[in-house]
Amino acid sequence: MISTNKRYYKQLEKLVNRIEEVTGVNIKNEKSRKRHIVNAKKIYYHVARKNGCEFADISSFIGTDHSTAVFHYNDLPHIIKYDKNLFNQYLRVINREEKKDRDFLDLMIAKHL
Repeated sequence: MISTNKRYYKQLEKLVNRIEEVTGVNIKNEKSRKRHIVNAKKIYYHVARKNGCEFADISSFIGTDHSTAVFHYNDLPHIIKYDKNLFNQYLRVINREEKKDRDFLDLMIAKHL
């Protein structure tokens, strides 16, 4: 049973669907530590929190603990510096496409996070 605050429910549902479109991972049903699944969840936690959702609501929506949400939210900015694929997925989730004429580090400097 989901105990998520109703005002966040639609927002989180849209985010989960967008992450599934971009990454191919349904984060509500996947309970694995495989890298691509963990990365998809990191994107979810970070984007949801940046959109104003509470950690408790974010985590309960996909069936995890709030401390997991806090850890992954804080971890994404460090990992994204070195993982270009993760960074590109993050950009696609937040509807910002990578420009062909810009370098990966230029995009980081532009502060998408």
